[in-house]
Amino acid sequence: MIQKTLPRLSIFLIGIFFLVSAVAKLFPVISFEFSLGSYGLPWALTPYVARVVIGIELILGGLLVLQYRLRKVSIPLAVSFLLLMTLVLVYRWITAGADADCGCMGAWLEMTPIQSILKNVILLIILLLAQRFIVSSIPSSFHNYLMGIFAIIALTAPFIVEPVYVGANSSRDTQEVRRLDVDLFYTKNQEDSPKTDLKNGKHIIAFLSISCPHCQKAANKLGIIQRQHPEYPIHLFINGNDETVNEFRKQYKCEEVPFSKLLQPQFLQLSGPELPSIQYIQDGMIQREVNYLDIDNAGIEEFLN
Repeated sequence: MIQKTLPRLSIFLIGIFFLVSAVAKLFPVISFEFSLGSYGLPWALTPYVARVVIGIELILGGLLVLQYRLRKVSIPLAVSFLLLMTLVLVYRWITAGADADCGCMGAWLEMTPIQSILKNVILLIILLLAQRFIVSSIPSSFHNYLMGIFAIIALTAPFIVEPVYVGANSSRDTQEVRRLDVDLFYTKNQEDSPKTDLKNGKHIIAFLSISCPHCQKAANKLGIIQRQHPEYPIHLFINGNDETVNEFRKQYKCEEVPFSKLLQPQFLQLSGPELPSIQYIQDGMIQREVNYLDIDNAGIEEFLN
């Protein structure tokens, strides 16, 4: 009795794990998108790849929980997926180091590549052992039809629950190139003046408030971009005191990005009313303003070149 029940129970629990993993990545999905961006995936593709991966996990979780054609379909698909993800994690380990967050459980739980590889190995062993004791079953055509519908729903659900953001109106070339009063960065009252000369040349500057949720996400993304391209002239202006700014930079992993603390009223005077404010400037003139979701390596390269 135990020999028949234990394998199916194990598979059921692994199915639940796949479902939980998918939900963890979906809420909030942007955290998983940023994780994919840190792998080197083009930012324009991350929203779609993130949702497809989540949809696949939902399908696999459902197949395993419902015990659908375990020997012929569900277990082989789950094993293939885990092997592929393990190869991706090995790449992450090599390129980002053993302490990097792999993003496997979204924002719910940080896991290193090594931890996630071990997790996948354990799941693979359980699935392959359980497969040996499972008796094959042939579902009816009606069940096949239902599972097909379920797979379509699971694959499209992430796009419906969390639609892909298209910021067509949020990023724009300024209609009239205007000057940013960069002299305010270097006044006597500004104790934390930038070490870089922002008055000359091309720079990407971001005004971030530590209490603004969108600014927190912008800091995270800009940190990823700076680690990928240390040569990019990015500078952060963060509104806060020494302690809160340092905590902000550490929490949102933007410690590599050059920064300055900027207090009121200069902060609001320079940033404008909408935060985060990310501006592409050349010789002190604002050429372009972008939303943090739209900023990407291709746009930066185009501006710098």
